[in-house]
Amino acid sequence: MFDFIYDLIAYCLYGIWVCAVIRSKLFLDRRWAIGCGLIGAFLVLHRFLTVVYLVGVCAGFAGFCIAIAFLWRADPRFRPADAVSPLQPWPMRRRINSYHHAVLIRNWESIYNYYVIGHGVSPEKDAYARQLGIGSLTDHLLFYPLSILRDHWGIIFLIGSGIAVLSALMHIS
Repeated sequence: MFDFIYDLIAYCLYGIWVCAVIRSKLFLDRRWAIGCGLIGAFLVLHRFLTVVYLVGVCAGFAGFCIAIAFLWRADPRFRPADAVSPLQPWPMRRRINSYHHAVLIRNWESIYNYYVIGHGVSPEKDAYARQLGIGSLTDHLLFYPLSILRDHWGIIFLIGSGIAVLSALMHIS
């Protein structure tokens, strides 16, 4: 029960972060971009796993900004009307600069130590796997789906949803 409450809080904070990103005009306004970074930092401190979502969204947005910047540089038709030269700081370049402020790069070392060192390189991951009884590749791949079925949904939910699906199928035919 408490795990779902923490997840709800994390989803709410993620929604607030998305609203702040939109309010910043996609990182165009530097003050709001810094606010986005602070909201994102609070979200990650509340639920560290959400860093995966934030990095995914931010990396996709950064890739989009860089692609648009290359298009503007390569073809004058894609340049904004008020851009005199290809080196003039247009809104996309300001967005990229504000985006870097929002990501809070100074926290990168702790993220690297937790995920790369702690979960990728060190023997800590093997100790957790042994503790949970995970030994084979199949055990690794099925751990989270089985955890959702067993620990989150539970047998009563599975039986109830099975009865509901069977009733709906019987009603259709």
